[in-house]
Formats: sequence, C-alpha cells, structure tokens
Amino acid sequence: MKAVVFTKEGNSEIKEIEIPKINSDQALLKVGACAVCGTDVKLESGRSSKLNKHGKGRKMNYPVVSGHELSGEIVKIGKNISDYKTGDRVNVMPNLSCGKCYYCQIGHHELCDDEKVIGFDYNGAFAEYMIIPERAIRLGCVNKLSDNITFEEGALVEPVGVSINCQYLSNIGINDTVLIIGAGPLGCINAELAKINGAKKVILAQRSKFRLEFAKKFTADAYISTTEEDIIERVLEETNGDGADKIILCCSSDEMFGKSLNMIRKMGGINFFASLSKDNPFVKLDCNLIHYREIKITGTYNSTPLQNRIAYGLIEKGAINIKELITHKFGLNDYYDAISSAKSGKAMKVMVNPK
Repeated sequence: MKAVVFTKEGNSEIKEIEIPKINSDQALLKVGACAVCGTDVKLESGRSSKLNKHGKGRKMNYPVVSGHELSGEIVKIGKNISDYKTGDRVNVMPNLSCGKCYYCQIGHHELCDDEKVIGFDYNGAFAEYMIIPERAIRLGCVNKLSDNITFEEGALVEPVGVSINCQYLSNIGINDTVLIIGAGPLGCINAELAKINGAKKVILAQRSKFRLEFAKKFTADAYISTTEEDIIERVLEETNGDGADKIILCCSSDEMFGKSLNMIRKMGGINFFASLSKDNPFVKLDCNLIHYREIKITGTYNSTPLQNRIAYGLIEKGAINIKELITHKFGLNDYYDAISSAKSGKAMKVMVNPK
C-alpha cells in the first residue's frame, strides 16, 4: 500500500509499504479521508507543536506514517473485539490516553501522562490502511458514522472535539460576548459552538482577507480585519467600552496574546487555544491588568473521549456547519500539493482521500 512515511525530522516520502497485520485486540481500517492539520504542515518543515508531559517537543517514533484527523471503514477485526464489525464506518480519535494515570482517573484524559498519538507513536492515516490501536477501542475513542455522514465530515470530529474542550475550559455561557481571534477552521468552529452554548454576541477577528471573508459563512455577529482596523478600539466599540466576556486565541500570534488583556472585561476569561513556536513561546503580559481586573487565563490541549463523542453527535445532527470548512481535496499521490495548499492560507480544511 502507499503511505506518507517520516524517516526523520522534516523528512517524509510517499512509499510502498506492507498492509499492516492486526492482533486480536486491534482492527484494520481502510482510510476514507484524512484532513491536513496545522501540525502536519509544521512536521513537513521540521517543526511540531506537540509537547510531551514535561513540555518538551514530542518526537515521532520513526519511521512512522503521519496523519491524525481521520475516518474510514473497518475491513478486518480482532477476535477479542465485540463492539465493532467489518463494514463499520468510523472516526478514530488520535490522542489516546492510558486510562490509568492520575489525570485519566479524574476524567482529564487529554492530559494523560502516558498519552500515545496516532501519526506520532502509531502509524497514521496518510495511507491506504492503518491499524486502530487497542487503546482507541478500549477507551471509547472510535465512533461509528451514520450513513449520512461522509468520510470527510467524519475526519473533522477531532477538531470539533478539541473546540468543545476549549468552550468548556473557557466557560462560555448564556449572554457572553465572545471574541475569537483567528478565523481559520478552529476559529469558525468555536464561533458555531459559542452560539450553541448561548453566547449573545460573537466577534471574529482575522488578518487574512480571504479567511475573514470566508468566515462570514458562519454565525459570528461582527467581523474585524486586524490589518485594516485597530482591534482594541473596535472590540471596545462592540462591547460598549467594557471588553469581551471571553476571548479565545485561535492564532499563533504573540502580539495578540499580549493585546488580549486590553480587550477583556473585568473578571473575564482568556483561552490560549493556539500554541506558539516551541522555540519562542514567550510573550509580554501586563500582569497588573490580570491582578486588578481579576482576569482568568487558561489554555486548551486535546479533548476527552466523551467530548469526541459529543462532537460527532453535533456533526451528525447538522448543528455545526462543518461541510463549509472543506475547501480542497487531494489524492494520496498529491499529498505534497495538499500540504502546500494548507500552508498557502488560501484554504480552510484540506482533505487527502487515499483511494
């Protein structure tokens, strides 16, 4: 079969490898679709935003097949598995917890001390086939897809699940005014979710004219071009001088991380949803604003199996406008064109269909 194999940092190639063999606790997936994530673009340039539990860069288990936002059809099943069968169309959550450590025991699987990741520790889905690991099956990280859900939509369960965790950690609620900085796929998903959670006003800010115009297909109430307007002045104007109740940073901009403190109201909350480069992760923050205004700051990493299931439920019901995010599709042979398209800033979600 064909697969995108990383042999060392920043070095991948499309090559022929054997179709993997499963054991009694695994399943074999024929990949239907795998979305290009920002992490995939970073991997191709020799950078990754994934960190281990000590905050250090996570290394891929070379050689390894990349690709982690995925869906497909089960074509072979281990004899110890009873909850799935051949022919099931499924989505698989890529970040797999151990189920045993302190964080798993208190329900925070996303912070597992012994996390394993598809596309890093296990072979991923930029391939014709991949193994569904035993962990994924045992811990409820595999969702069956209904017939009305395409493989492309199923592949986007993961980013929706992570965004649900962001909404939870941000405590988005009824009557909140929510500012989302960065109108890429995750920004648009968070705009949809904020409305579902009862936000009375959602403001989307973005520097790219293409993405800002594209984002108007979603449910925001106001749009700010950060290249043409002063974002602080505009946010204060939109909030009667108070600032937003909640801010979600969906862009890797140290400038915006710092400016966010000037756009949040007293007792408001800021979520650093995006990461910065691991080589330069520091920003200047006016800590007096945090102190005197009682501002809460949190981050978001990954999601739990439950949030993954909730994400699928929202997609299945059509509660999120997920289809609009899919702008480009490529075959596996055109993987590098898919990466270039995602990197260009002229696409939203880019799909690779290994047919």
